[in-house]
Amino acid sequence: MSLSHPDLWSVVNKQFKYKWMSYKSVFQGLMIAQIIAMVFSLFGVASSSMGFGFIDLNIQYITGDFVFFFTCLWAFFISVALDRNENRLADQIFVTNSWSRHLANVVFIVIANMIGTITVVTASFFVKMIHIWIFGIDGFIFFGEYTLPGMLIFFIITFFYLILFSSLGYLIGSIMRQGKLIKFGVVLFVGGPLIFTDNSYLIPLFQFFGDESSVIWFILKILLTSMLAIGLTTLVSRRLEVQ
Repeated sequence: MSLSHPDLWSVVNKQFKYKWMSYKSVFQGLMIAQIIAMVFSLFGVASSSMGFGFIDLNIQYITGDFVFFFTCLWAFFISVALDRNENRLADQIFVTNSWSRHLANVVFIVIANMIGTITVVTASFFVKMIHIWIFGIDGFIFFGEYTLPGMLIFFIITFFYLILFSSLGYLIGSIMRQGKLIKFGVVLFVGGPLIFTDNSYLIPLFQFFGDESSVIWFILKILLTSMLAIGLTTLVSRRLEVQ
């Protein structure tokens, strides 16, 4: 009988390294999602036109909004699949419990989202560079001003939005693994309204986060919501824990 007692953080570290080596394919998915988003972004996320006598002015807005949206979807779906049954069984090669498994998953989500954030910021500039290379600089009449504080805020906001989508995906994935009937219920009551309604009920939720003018309060809202989602995930997944 062994008298050694594994340290929680050493177990979490080993599990995280295992997940990092095993789930590298998620970053291939990130690359594909962002390349597709960049192709859409080359045609502009919005456009407008106006006339002044004999002059017609066409305006296209080139931003990284598509890249951001596709990356949020990526963060959501990888979190849904992160704690699948086969991944749960693979964790049993370690001396582990539910708490260490969830901590390792959270660490993986945070690191993956940090990489996703860096690529979102980079791709947003890359889209504009490609657009200039294809269409030339003569057609541009306005460039957004970039400052270090502004870029830092953009980085922080993008990262925490990815954390929010990941935590919600982690919770929904855990709920869907409770059984086929529950999975059907989640698809019906969550996916159904998104497809067949005008989604006006989501406006207050988007305003709760999107209309926040203070970065500090925005971060606190995201952290509290994410902690609540992950806490609910640990409670929901207890009944699936391998005895």
